[in-house]
Amino acid sequence: MAKHKGLQPANAVAGLSWSPLQVVLGQRGRDVNLFTHSIDYGRVEFGPVDTEREPRVEAWVAFTATALVFAAILALFVSRRQLLLLGIAAVAGIIAPVLFDWRSSQGVAQAIYLISALCVVSAILSYLSPWKAWQWGLMPFLADALWQVMGPYATARWGSLGPIPYIFPFYSAVLMAILPMVAAELVAYFTRRRQAKSA
Repeated sequence: MAKHKGLQPANAVAGLSWSPLQVVLGQRGRDVNLFTHSIDYGRVEFGPVDTEREPRVEAWVAFTATALVFAAILALFVSRRQLLLLGIAAVAGIIAPVLFDWRSSQGVAQAIYLISALCVVSAILSYLSPWKAWQWGLMPFLADALWQVMGPYATARWGSLGPIPYIFPFYSAVLMAILPMVAAELVAYFTRRRQAKSA
């Protein structure tokens, strides 16, 4: 029986030469987001990628709701001004690590830059509110620990180590917050002295 030239077996596609870009895309994983198009092992499927978007949106909603609950509880015990300053410290603690992850390489230098930047933030906040100034040094790192554990990009999972992946970010936060808390208390001390002299 004569074979039709226009028809080729399906496995003949495997004999085609692939470009380096196609090879890399085929090895990236099941779904690769490239200019809002889904690529599935060399098969191009045009359309938005929604498989990762819905869980990320749900995580954002859960984290936002948790943050609002914490803010509502704090509002029962602190003034609006202090709550606002705590919110600024928390946002700084979340944004600063993201910026330094993007701008600098991983290592000791990154931690030094991060602690130095949050020392400046805690010093400014302690100048604005010099009472219990240690909280301005501690809050940014606690917020960052919560972001690592409960945020939409959190990677902490319960595994063979038990709850340690959830506890370690807070342990690290307390250690890294020592210098910012010292800086905040020093600035608060001189601020209180200046206010006492001017009174």
